[in-house]
Amino acid sequence: MGDDNTTNVTHEGPPSILCTKEEGGVLLFASSYFEYIRLSGFLKSQDSSFCRIGEVTSQQDISRARLWFLEGQKKILLYSERSHLFHGYKIRGGHHLVVYSLPGRKDFYPEVCIN
Repeated sequence: MGDDNTTNVTHEGPPSILCTKEEGGVLLFASSYFEYIRLSGFLKSQDSSFCRIGEVTSQQDISRARLWFLEGQKKILLYSERSHLFHGYKIRGGHHLVVYSLPGRKDFYPEVCIN
């Protein structure tokens, strides 16, 4: 059984911004690792064009994901709060911020939205 957010995404359908093939630059933020894993599985099942940056992602994969997202090769970047907390990456190429669940730190918004 999923939580309410997962149920909404799977039963009512994902937000249209995650489904469109043309739209890009969607930064999808997950505050917990479990949500990050659920969203990753959901995006895979939908055959979405996405890459991800989490706390266990290798430096090589992080660099690749950031480049793909910036260049528009991947439409969605799934980004975890812990990864942002520990590394504070500047994510370029994002036009839309989708927050799956609220971050634990209020500093998150200016740090991500100003980039």
